Amino acid sequence: MSTRLYIFILGALCSFSLLDADVTLTLDRATIGVDEAFTADFSSREPIKGEPDFSPLQRDFKIISSSQNFMTGYSKGKFTNETHYKLVLRPKLTGRISIPSIAFGQDLSQSKFIEVTNATASKPDNTLFLEIELSPKEAVYPLTQLIYTIRLYRSVNLAEATLSEVSLSDPDAIVELLEKDKQYEYIHPNGMRFIALERKYAVFPQHSGELRFSPIVFEGQVIKGGSAFFNLQTEFKRISSDSEKVTVMDIPAPFNKSNWFAAQDLKLIEEWSADPNKINVGEPITWTLTLAAEGCLGNQIPEIALNLPINVKHYNDKPEITNNTTAKGFTGVRKIKTALIATKPGELILPEISLKWWDLKTNQMRVATLPSRAIQVKEELVAMADQANQVTQSHLANPQFANSLKSNENLDKVGSDNLLERFSTILPTWVWGSIGLNLIWVFILLRTICKRAFGKRADTDVNVDNDTRTFSNRNLKSLIKQACYNKDAKQAETYILAWAKIQFPDYEIFNLAQIKNFVTSPLQEAINDLNTALYGQRQSWDGTHLWKAIAKYSKHKANYEKGSEETGKWD
Repeated sequence: MSTRLYIFILGALCSFSLLDADVTLTLDRATIGVDEAFTADFSSREPIKGEPDFSPLQRDFKIISSSQNFMTGYSKGKFTNETHYKLVLRPKLTGRISIPSIAFGQDLSQSKFIEVTNATASKPDNTLFLEIELSPKEAVYPLTQLIYTIRLYRSVNLAEATLSEVSLSDPDAIVELLEKDKQYEYIHPNGMRFIALERKYAVFPQHSGELRFSPIVFEGQVIKGGSAFFNLQTEFKRISSDSEKVTVMDIPAPFNKSNWFAAQDLKLIEEWSADPNKINVGEPITWTLTLAAEGCLGNQIPEIALNLPINVKHYNDKPEITNNTTAKGFTGVRKIKTALIATKPGELILPEISLKWWDLKTNQMRVATLPSRAIQVKEELVAMADQANQVTQSHLANPQFANSLKSNENLDKVGSDNLLERFSTILPTWVWGSIGLNLIWVFILLRTICKRAFGKRADTDVNVDNDTRTFSNRNLKSLIKQACYNKDAKQAETYILAWAKIQFPDYEIFNLAQIKNFVTSPLQEAINDLNTALYGQRQSWDGTHLWKAIAKYSKHKANYEKGSEETGKWD
């Protein structure tokens, strides 16, 4: 009994082992070139119990594509099922390369070897090829735009396809995709009709010398037969373009790397939020400067220094930088908005603005210029006087009022001085009351407009004035130091303005730019750094440099002044 049981168990184990799947590997070729691809077919006539793990193949091969097929047949009175996993592989190296066993759950496939030879010159394919175009073709300057165009021509259908990325010898070069890929029908000069795929890049080399472009590589499956739903037959194709190169010339004199700026075209224009010839003291007006450079990115356009006079307060917004794209490349735009507030009546002269640039079309230096502008600033009370004059004229136009004047005096026979004297005595009380109410109303309206225009900035100016009257030097020292070490640029500006008004009481100081006219380096540099952090592109600010410069300036000044309470001393 025990012997029969042993034989039964042994037979059962053998039958179970026969149920394990036998995974075979078939290669469509035994020898291939390193730039070619082959098909590896993993198949089994038994059910495969687990999913395959093809990761071991990726060490020596690139997996181009993979597919799974099931085939059912009938033979000798039995149904048969076959499972196929087909992979298109491209070798990464030459020599005799092993295709390792692949795990399908608990089952393992066969392992095989394939011979990989060096790449051989491929025959020209008139059904699928690449073209590369450079513009300009021969030479460019550093930081200027080079258009790199890829065109893929095909007269066959593709199942899958990829194009390699742009690779060039300058690691710092900027490469930007210009537009989405374009596809169109094209008749080539060779007379054949193709479907063309076009892809454009804008390349900005950073260094002079020879700029080399690696070949663009296409890899894809060309459809040979069948359909997308049944037995699709494909052939792997891999083609490369020619390598390209262009010369990057040195920066021409009188430019150097720090001030080099080149474009195909440059426009400098100004806009005003209101008529600049009709502004009053204390009224804000926005001055917008726009630089549009063809063939540049917006962040390549240099900053413009606004050397404004001291009789105008100015507040700069963060520059607006944008990039517009066309088929010809990029057009960078830099827009600078500045709020101007005149502080004194009279003539306000805005200086000339100029920017040197290199014209890539004419290959010579040019200067973009905005001429200086003289603005006549009116006193704020003039506007109120005009309002009062309008009220008076309206009353003079009243027939009843005019008749009362005629009954008291013959105006044609009275001198101008006597006329004014009598005019002041004969005007009824209600007229003077009306004029007074109108003046009060105009004053309140102007004050409300100014407060809304200044916003938060106006509040800051009031605080600065209050600080000037109430803070002592010792208190300001503590406040400036605290703001600097807290990296609070806004508070630092408030206390620095209060400090400057104590240091220089004979001058009206409204902004940081004015302070630089009265101090020397390194305080000038520290104030400029603070101003850039507040109104420039910089996002962070370290106040340590400013605090050290303030402390150094105060100690230097203390050597020439006596008394602990004198103006300008901290200690």
